[in-house]
Amino acid sequence: MRLTHQGLLVELAWLHEERDEYEPAIQALRQVVAAQPTHEEAHVGLMRLYALSGRCEEALKQHERLREALTRELGIEPDMSSRRLYEEISAGRFPPADPRPRVRTATEPLGDRRHNLPAPRTSFIGRKREMLEVRRLLVMTGLLTLKGAGGCGKTRLALEVARDLVGAYRMGGVAD
Repeated sequence: MRLTHQGLLVELAWLHEERDEYEPAIQALRQVVAAQPTHEEAHVGLMRLYALSGRCEEALKQHERLREALTRELGIEPDMSSRRLYEEISAGRFPPADPRPRVRTATEPLGDRRHNLPAPRTSFIGRKREMLEVRRLLVMTGLLTLKGAGGCGKTRLALEVARDLVGAYRMGGVAD
């Protein structure tokens, strides 16, 4: 039951973050970290939210709390993506100038932007939650692997996210 509650709090935080409601998202993730100090995803979410709300020092302190909890409780160091986010925040590269790339609507054409994405043959319906999750994870890492059973739609999901973000990336990297 406790894990279900924590999972719901993490999802609630994501929803708040998508709406730029950082304080309610922070409060939800603080509850998760209080109940489970080694919950790395919640710590990383707090780091990201603090940085997005202009509290970079608090974001860096959150990484230290994560590192201490993982070392004390599990004898491990934070994950590479957590350390990368810490480095980006401490170097002043996160949040980016425009932290949220503009999302193209389904009816808006890609225009003359150069890309190598294949044209979709069918409409893409649903999977908003998965698209938001993939976009959220892309903010934290430069490389993302989607895993699942054959035929479940991994490639189509990746292509739809790529279509939404085509203006945010140029030649494989973040656009200037």
